[in-house]
Amino acid sequence: MAFTNVNTKIQAASHAHLTLLDSFIRITEEKIAGESDAFVRDSLVDLLASMRDEREGYLRLGARPAVLEAAA
Repeated sequence: MAFTNVNTKIQAASHAHLTLLDSFIRITEEKIAGESDAFVRDSLVDLLASMRDEREGYLRLGARPAVLEAAA
């Protein structure tokens, strides 16, 4: 498989993961905003930080330029 085909597949997979992570991040932020239990809220904040870290990793893997601009 040519390098450009591999790069295209990596970009497509990264974009799919980013789209899902963005949805999970949004849902988690909404849940945090509505959570009254401090322990649960802290746990969700930790999860949110992990998802944001993972998202940055996918951006570095070769996300499409439009995704990079949207994240800025």
